[in-house]
Amino acid sequence: MFTGIIRHQGLVESLQESASGTHLVLATPLADKVNAGDSLAVNGACLTVLQHTVQTITFRLMQETLQRTNLGQLHPKSPVNLERPLTPTQSIDGHFVMGHIDGLATITVISTIKQDKIFTCQLPSDLLRYLIPKSSIALDGVSLTLVDVNQDTFTVSLMPYTLEHTLFGQVSANYQANIEVDLLSKYVERFLNYRPSN
Repeated sequence: MFTGIIRHQGLVESLQESASGTHLVLATPLADKVNAGDSLAVNGACLTVLQHTVQTITFRLMQETLQRTNLGQLHPKSPVNLERPLTPTQSIDGHFVMGHIDGLATITVISTIKQDKIFTCQLPSDLLRYLIPKSSIALDGVSLTLVDVNQDTFTVSLMPYTLEHTLFGQVSANYQANIEVDLLSKYVERFLNYRPSN
């Protein structure tokens, strides 16, 4: 489990397909602080550390991950947001983020209000029902507050600190971000729609 507070970043060294699968190699200062088998959120997607050196971490990407996330679109030198799992002694400064990506949101417009950036994003229609203004959402693993939710778009506001410490300071319109909707909304929907078979 994660919180959506990004304290680390990395750069893609390589993304390669082989007979054993697709492997993502990241260069990051976290490389000498992890062990094989550890979990790490990469752009919000929970991945397992396959191996590491003092400078790089290698992950194997499953087909489901490649189909549902933006990780298959990465190229060398692409920046990525990284977050280590929550520990029992940490404060929860963002919201509960599971690292299970629901789909991709496309940033269609980036506007500026004073020093803040307003991102207007479009996402698959089947996910819009989970979005409520002023509730939480995770984009590329970043815990954000929804400003407005419209018929087919939503907006989020990013302050300078977030822009400086995440990859969002470098993106432009048409960028596709991993989206994870609030877990509680999915549980509520499941509970209300559940009908026992007998």
